[in-house]
Amino acid sequence: RHRTFSSGPSALAKAVEDIRKPLLDASRCVGSETCAPWPHVLSEWTEVRHQAEVVAGWPVHPLEPAERLALASALVSRASFLGSSGQHLCTFYEKLLEPGSLMVPRAQTVAHPAVVAVTSQSDLQAAIHEAVALLLSGHAVSLAAPRGNVLEAAKEIVQGFPAELLQAVEVGPLVTLPMTVRALRTIGPAAGELWKDKAPPGDFGGISSSHGFNIHGMSRASAPLTMTQLDKTVLKSLTRSQFDQSREASELQDMLPSPAEEGLAELNDFLDLLWNLREPLTTGSSEISLGPAHKHILLTFCGTRIPEDIVKAAMISAMSPFKEKVTLHAVGLGAKGLSQDPLRSFCRLVTSGRCGLEWKVAEHKDWSRFLDWLQDQAEPHQNAEPVSLFSSLRNLESEVKRRCAQGGGMAWVQLFTPNLMEQLRRWTRVVHGPQEGRLRAD
Repeated sequence: RHRTFSSGPSALAKAVEDIRKPLLDASRCVGSETCAPWPHVLSEWTEVRHQAEVVAGWPVHPLEPAERLALASALVSRASFLGSSGQHLCTFYEKLLEPGSLMVPRAQTVAHPAVVAVTSQSDLQAAIHEAVALLLSGHAVSLAAPRGNVLEAAKEIVQGFPAELLQAVEVGPLVTLPMTVRALRTIGPAAGELWKDKAPPGDFGGISSSHGFNIHGMSRASAPLTMTQLDKTVLKSLTRSQFDQSREASELQDMLPSPAEEGLAELNDFLDLLWNLREPLTTGSSEISLGPAHKHILLTFCGTRIPEDIVKAAMISAMSPFKEKVTLHAVGLGAKGLSQDPLRSFCRLVTSGRCGLEWKVAEHKDWSRFLDWLQDQAEPHQNAEPVSLFSSLRNLESEVKRRCAQGGGMAWVQLFTPNLMEQLRRWTRVVHGPQEGRLRAD
């Protein structure tokens, strides 16, 4: 698990060192003071539909990154009477704009509609924080609130901003939320109530005061990671880390079909991110850090080779600084599915406890039994960490996504993405305060 370099620390390690503090500062959530249910309303999202139609007509996003920052900063300034909503996000984004930065704003060719729904005036600060994050990640945002004081306050805050990019609207029924809305953030309602009957959009999350300070869905991940990417062209020309492989990691690499050199280099880059972001940031009595999400990986078919992404995930587990919790769900593989190679040898290694490999393996007779397990995780009596589900399937049915969301979790589908910062977002969660067992002891 020791790192070796051809000539000093990698360029990526230096870039992370420079951006670690603003990234962790910007990862802080603004808490909700309510646990109000979704309001009973008659509005039909008319302004949201209109905004989506306008946005769909744009060939490209109308704002360059510096202009997006100016828009978000203006919103932070306008809402400053609520507190420092979103200022850390703007500070982080400004770092991405520095000349020569290896971490740059995420490329946004088009804008996508997003809704931030808030049910209480006391939660407007949290709603503005979410709106700032969405603006910086390239969305057109609607602040949605029930008719009355909350909506009037929201309209006053956004008055004078271009409605195509930022508006305040009356909230409509969740069941009729337009399909064109790509991202949804809710402030107040609990996940179990929100997703009892409806599957969420592709990007969703929320904050509630149910059972204390409760963060659910994709809001559990670091918000600034949605707005950044590595400049891979620059990265390939710079010094990159190479990690010494343990015997276990080498055994796992031998299970790969034909490991491409660049693929292994990106695996090392990802490990570089994990190692250089492992330490918490302490400000006064407040501590914040990134921690490993408990990853649940679906395996529905296994031939003569273990799926490459699952093997690479195990390699990262063996070399990560974090105590990686992973459960492999074998669904419908039959009575002898886990007792035949190569799956038998793979499971024996990843559950061995050697070199941090402490995976769990759960067998499900068929798809319906797996759905039953997901539903059980969504029940209020469960105290387990919400499910972060990954799959080798190209897509997952909406019922799987709904049950994950109802329990406060999410179905990310892909384990690996071309954008390593997005992959980091999916693999980790924000930890507020100290947490024992976050890092490996060995």
